[in-house]
Amino acid sequence: MAGEPGTASPARPGPVEAVTPALSMPVLGPGPASAPPPPGHTPVIDEPPEPRRIRRPADLLRAVASFVFMLLFLALGMVAGGTTRGAESDISKLSADQRLPLGLVLGVTSVLLAVVPIVLAIDRLYRRDTRRVVDSVLSAAMAYLAAVGLNAVVASPHTPKAIRDALTLPTNAAGNTAAFHIYLTTVVAYLTIIGFGNRHNFQTATWIALIAYGVVTLIQGDATLISLAETVLLGRLVAFGWRWARGVINDRPTGEAVYSALLSAGLGPLSCRRVPDVEEVRRYRVATRERGDLDVIVLDRDQQAAGLVYRLYRRLRLRGPAQRRNLLTLRRMLEQEALMSYSVTAAEIRTPRLLAVRDLGPDTGMLAYELIPSRALDQLEEAELTDGLLDDMWAMLAELHEHQLAHRRLSANAFVVDGGGRPWLTDLRLGEVAAGTLSQRLDTAEMLTVTSLYFGYERSVAAAVDRLGEDDVAAALPMLQPVILTRNTRTALKKSKGLLRNIQEAVQALHPSVEPEPVKLERFSPRTLFSVVGLSFAAYALIATNRSWSSLTAVNWWWTGAAAVASVGTYAAAAMALDGFVPEKLRWGRTILSQVAASFVTLVAPAAVGGVAVNTRYLQRTGLPTRAAVTAVGAQQVVGLVQHLLLILVFGVIAGSSGDNSGGGSHASSATLIAIILALALLVLLIGTIPQLRHFAVNRLRPLVAGSLPRLIEVAQNPLKLTTGLSGTVLLSLLYIFALWASIQAAATDGHAAKINFATVAIIFLTAQAAGSIVPTPGGVGGVEAALTLSLTTFGRLDTGLATTAVLLFRLMTFWLPVLPGWLAYNYMTKRGEL
Repeated sequence: MAGEPGTASPARPGPVEAVTPALSMPVLGPGPASAPPPPGHTPVIDEPPEPRRIRRPADLLRAVASFVFMLLFLALGMVAGGTTRGAESDISKLSADQRLPLGLVLGVTSVLLAVVPIVLAIDRLYRRDTRRVVDSVLSAAMAYLAAVGLNAVVASPHTPKAIRDALTLPTNAAGNTAAFHIYLTTVVAYLTIIGFGNRHNFQTATWIALIAYGVVTLIQGDATLISLAETVLLGRLVAFGWRWARGVINDRPTGEAVYSALLSAGLGPLSCRRVPDVEEVRRYRVATRERGDLDVIVLDRDQQAAGLVYRLYRRLRLRGPAQRRNLLTLRRMLEQEALMSYSVTAAEIRTPRLLAVRDLGPDTGMLAYELIPSRALDQLEEAELTDGLLDDMWAMLAELHEHQLAHRRLSANAFVVDGGGRPWLTDLRLGEVAAGTLSQRLDTAEMLTVTSLYFGYERSVAAAVDRLGEDDVAAALPMLQPVILTRNTRTALKKSKGLLRNIQEAVQALHPSVEPEPVKLERFSPRTLFSVVGLSFAAYALIATNRSWSSLTAVNWWWTGAAAVASVGTYAAAAMALDGFVPEKLRWGRTILSQVAASFVTLVAPAAVGGVAVNTRYLQRTGLPTRAAVTAVGAQQVVGLVQHLLLILVFGVIAGSSGDNSGGGSHASSATLIAIILALALLVLLIGTIPQLRHFAVNRLRPLVAGSLPRLIEVAQNPLKLTTGLSGTVLLSLLYIFALWASIQAAATDGHAAKINFATVAIIFLTAQAAGSIVPTPGGVGGVEAALTLSLTTFGRLDTGLATTAVLLFRLMTFWLPVLPGWLAYNYMTKRGEL
């Protein structure tokens, strides 16, 4: 591979040679005898000191997996208890019919499981691995305590009966069996830590003994199927959790091991220097006597395990060739990268020459490449991003596809540029040999995106068509979707909004018959998870707060109906507000339906974020360019913020001058107004004086205001549209205020609600909703309720019970009840391609 991405590689002696197919194979076994080092030469190993103990991500993943499976087995036992009891009865009956010598089997396995830990401890002590023995004993002790503690919890009368029934069985002594088998848990934890080394036959015999011990225990009625599974998983959970917390001895190969491996491969290393890691590899820069500098890549299991969760997620989400990586062993990964390197070199495509592949120890390997003095794309000056360089890059991709090769990771780091301005292809770890058409089209789609980011989409599309042809470029267009891009490309794409759409339009201009709709590359989309999580969250919230909602049965249904009508009216007002800031004509019915759909999206997104996303998406689907849709929604948000502040001041003046009959005359309302104004002033003061808050506010507001001003000027030229937008924005807030005020009237059965007027409710709603929406929970759940209730009791002088009931009724009408119609509208518009 080429030098470290993102940094300039130092020049090596001699010119950069062109790569030819005639290569010597790398050394996989004992290498040729290397020339002895120069007299008096001392190897230079430069790398930061490694810690003695390291935490392996694989241990944490195994601990988490054990915990998750414990929960799954427990849920299975609670839901399908009858099935497991039937299986246990069948096993007991079979053993009785066959007259199995259970006592003999139990005795043999018990002795074996008592002797094995001692033998393994003696073996480790003989090999001077005392730390492992100590860790094993401590892990076993913790597993013992965990099993004893959990048994006490399960036996407690406060534990749900369903859990007790799933984990225990009644005994003749009018009691129950233990939920967790203490001895089995302890042995499993001990064996997990101490390991078996290379004694595979011994390991197999031990696990057979464990299984036999568990089966006999099950047959004798001393445990349930679920409890045995939980016992084993508990032992592994404790063992892996302790090993991750404690750490293991760092046995990763160091620079000295790399130096020795290169020396045995006949490459004559002189010095070995560690450079910053890139993603899942460790890198060394090695100076040699005859071959210049080398770029050495070290793969080990710890770094591979660090990204395992993300790879599993991608593998589950994507289908077929869209999956960028199989779950390969480290040796298979070494072989795959070596094969891809040879194939690319044989195709006469410029790529650093692979000189050696070496095994450095258990689950650790090394690849040594010649080092090409080069720079990454993001290090080039604008003048260096020439049409010739762009054409060379597309020519390399065309050569790859001609030889049925696919790179599958064509991010900006896949190319480096040497001193002569020629691109070199690197990062071949995920490449495919004999690649199919779909894999090649995925490469083309990412190449279009990456080159457009640096060279511009017009130049990129023109160069692609010139090298691949219109048909091949058009065939890749359905693959042009963010889900198939690498993480680096997706991150860079966030700074270039609308780039993918621009690429699509440029390609369609050349090939109008191309199908613009993306192909289905996902097994499931975030939208599906979105719906499932949203409905599940809503159901849970309603069930969990069932007792709180019981107070709503005594409300005044006339006022409740008024609150419901106001809630329905908010969707028409929201549609007016959106329509008023879009000069183009929108379908009124579909616009209202989109606002209903947004009520579902806000259930699983932070307050205000979901509505903005739905409105932007809806405008895009109506045919507006992405920039126009974003600026229209931004203009609506800016006007909404301004009118929100103006309404606070207007209603504050009204409340302060009219009084609220609360016994304090106008003083109570004036105090409310003063408190709100002081709070706003304090917030502005904090933002203005604290640099971090000031920069945060400026960075958030500047793009919103700058992008919205042209749209506001355009809308201002159409008085009808401007009136519609402003009226809808104000009406939306007034309807929400009325819904809250009507909810207070509905909750008051003894006349207490007459002591708070509409203006005071307006101030409380406008300020409390803004404060509660800051809470980063879906729909502001929890924050909005708490802020409204606190404000009504503190500033509105309402009874706590009355305020709580009124807020619950208000949220029920404006947030919870619209979830189901919102979900129906969301799915309806999604299926019709309108969202």
